[in-house]
Amino acid sequence: MAIEADNRDSNRELDKKSKISSTYPETKDLSPDEMKARRRERWRVDQANHRTRKREKELQHLRKVKRVLKLRKSFMMVQDPNMSFEEWKKTRRREQGRIYQINYWKRKRLLEENLMGEIDEIKQQIEQLQMQQSTHGTHKRRIELVETFHRSLPAGDKPQQLPDIINYVLTYGCTPALQILSDLQREEFDSMESLKLHWLWYRSQFREFSLSTILYEYLEAGEHAIVKATGDLLLGIVSKDNEQGGKSSIIVCPVLQQFEFDNGNQVVRRITSEVDFVAGVTNTKGLIDPDHIVQMLSSLSQKFEN
Repeated sequence: MAIEADNRDSNRELDKKSKISSTYPETKDLSPDEMKARRRERWRVDQANHRTRKREKELQHLRKVKRVLKLRKSFMMVQDPNMSFEEWKKTRRREQGRIYQINYWKRKRLLEENLMGEIDEIKQQIEQLQMQQSTHGTHKRRIELVETFHRSLPAGDKPQQLPDIINYVLTYGCTPALQILSDLQREEFDSMESLKLHWLWYRSQFREFSLSTILYEYLEAGEHAIVKATGDLLLGIVSKDNEQGGKSSIIVCPVLQQFEFDNGNQVVRRITSEVDFVAGVTNTKGLIDPDHIVQMLSSLSQKFEN
C-alpha cells in the first residue's frame, strides 16, 4: 500500500511537472527548486498586475464620484429649492445644448463672412480684368488711329495741292512753311489736320521728304494718354538756286512724334514732333568729330535757305 501511495504521489508530481512544462515550455529542463523560484516570480508579477488593475478601477470610480460631486456642487450653487437634482441635470443639458447651438451659429456666420469676403475679392478681380480689357481696347484703338493717320500722309513724288498761303497767314497768323531748317527739331501741333497741312508744305520745300514709322508705344500720364511713334525721316535737301539740276544732300534723321489724348475720348489734343539732326548727320554721313557735325549742319541749313 505504501508503495502504491508513493507511486501515486510520484505520478501526480510528474503530471504537475508535465502540465507546467506544457504551459511554459522553457521550464521543462528546470530543476524543482528552479521551478519553485520561477513560480514565485510569476506569482509576484501577477500580484503586481492585479494591484495595478485594481488601482485603475479605483481611479475610474473616483473620477466618476468627482463628476457627480461637481454636478451636485453646481446644483447647490443654483440654490433653487423647488428643483430636484434630476430636473437640474435636464436644465443643465438644455443650457449646454443652447450654448452649443450659439457656438455653431457663430462658426457658421464666421464662415459665411469669410466666403462673402472671398466672393467680393473675386468680383473685384473680375472688374479689374474687365477694366484692363477695356483699357487694352482703348490703347489699341488709339494706336490704330495714329497708324491710320501716318498711312494717310502723302508719300512719293506725287504733287499735292497746297492751300493759299496768304489766306493761311490771315487765318492763323503764321505761315505753314519752314523758315529755317532747325524749325524741324521741335514742333507742336494742336490737331492731326494741322500736322498734315504742315506736312504738305514741308514736302514742297525738300527734294525728298518721307517718314517711315518703326514703332508705336502707348503710355499713361496722369489724366492724359500718349501714343509715341518713333521712326526715321528722310530729307533730301537741295539749294533753291540749283533746285532744277542740283544734287541733293540726303540725311536720315530719327524722329519722335507724341500724340497726346485726354482720357475718355479719342480726340488728339496736342502733337509734338522732334527730329534729331545730329544723329541723322552722324549716322548718314559717318561723322564723329563735333566740329565736322556742326559744319555739316550749317551747310545743310545754308542749302535749305538759299
